[in-house]
Amino acid sequence: MRRLEAGEEMYAPKSTWRALEVRSRLYKARKDDINAGQTLATAHTCLEFLHALGLFEAAGRLDRADAARAIDCVMEIESYFRAANAPIFTCVLGVDGAARKPAEIFASRLGVASFLTLRRVPELDLVMGPQHANRLETLLQQVDSGQQVVATEEHHILEDITTARRDSSICGWVNVIYGCNERCTYCVVPSVRGREQSRRPEAIKLEMEGLAAQGYREITLLGQNIDAYGRDLPGITPEGRRQHTLTDLLHHVHDVEGIERIRFATSHPRYFTERLIDACADLPKLCEHFHIPFQSGDNDVLQAMARGYTVERYRRIIDRIRERMPDASLSADVIVAFPGDTDAQYRRTLDLIEEIGFDQVNTAAYSPRPNTPAANWDNQLPEEVKVERLREINALVERCARKANARYEGRTEEVLAEGINPKDPSQLMGRTRTNRLTFFSSTGADGRAYKAGDLVPVRIDAVRSFSLSGSPLPH
Repeated sequence: MRRLEAGEEMYAPKSTWRALEVRSRLYKARKDDINAGQTLATAHTCLEFLHALGLFEAAGRLDRADAARAIDCVMEIESYFRAANAPIFTCVLGVDGAARKPAEIFASRLGVASFLTLRRVPELDLVMGPQHANRLETLLQQVDSGQQVVATEEHHILEDITTARRDSSICGWVNVIYGCNERCTYCVVPSVRGREQSRRPEAIKLEMEGLAAQGYREITLLGQNIDAYGRDLPGITPEGRRQHTLTDLLHHVHDVEGIERIRFATSHPRYFTERLIDACADLPKLCEHFHIPFQSGDNDVLQAMARGYTVERYRRIIDRIRERMPDASLSADVIVAFPGDTDAQYRRTLDLIEEIGFDQVNTAAYSPRPNTPAANWDNQLPEEVKVERLREINALVERCARKANARYEGRTEEVLAEGINPKDPSQLMGRTRTNRLTFFSSTGADGRAYKAGDLVPVRIDAVRSFSLSGSPLPH
């Protein structure tokens, strides 16, 4: 690849910049002595990982074409920095330490064989897997000494792994389990993030206590399949169950002083137990909001996806939640136009959404992911079918959300104020316990001024499909 001369104008496709916003951004790799111009380009699943680590900024997700162009773009940026005699570290995520291509993007654009060989790609200084995220500083030190580094072997994630990105000073995220052991036929996450590794309960509680001391009021516990937490930790109770489960973790962290609300995401129906539901109903700090993806309303499609549960199992979970917490809000994820998904099967998905009456459903049309089984099937559906189904299901989701939100009108809800409404400085915005975005005046009728971090009783005066508005009440 031709290197740019110092000062030469760098070209990059505009679409790449809009989708990726690659920033040759300087950051401190070490406290005092290494300023590295960071340029990173990966497929979208890796982007999400990097974004969560706070190492990368992206305006949106990449499609395959933009990702391919971004690779070229990143190589040009890297060459530009080298020509200008500026230090640069280009990081590429590996895959499980296995001899597999992470994506067609890398194979086609970097000429990489089955294993990313740095000798064949001299522009790269570091190839690393996500399980080495906590070692990034050490790896960069090796690069700074003149080495090309491959860090893709299996490696246990230590407790000092980079923490989740936090945009709020009121609501914080805490990772409790990394990786994924599932093998959904449409998903690349297990290959990118490695196997499940649960953090120790003591470390999680210590992190929450630290956040509480900084003024955080709400914590969301995070995991790819968070209700699978603890399966890899040792210990069996006298009753014969695992000693460490998400239910036990919730009991363990519930008494952290200063934390007023606790949420968790994302749940997998395979591991969502009645014991977990009962804990959420019994522990006062646990919010009545559950995000449980179902992906399809048809059992044959779920089997093809390798999801590991049935529609009937999913319904039982929802029924139990509503039995214990009748006003709980429910959100989910769904994929339309999965390979082989017939019109009748798709209609069963629509029926399930309407039957349950979700507060919110995140929808996506199926898109083939490299190195996933479903990408190679010959029963792919046409793009026009994907577009039409996505349009129809989104309209249904909005109707269901509007209907679900209608129940809030005239009610008084506890809202945790998170900050100023960017569209109206006279208002604060925050969320109810059921996770409804709510706007309200920063000054009450009694003249009281509210601020971020306050728990405010708000009378709901107006409802929309995905947000509420109201007036603060004296308390």
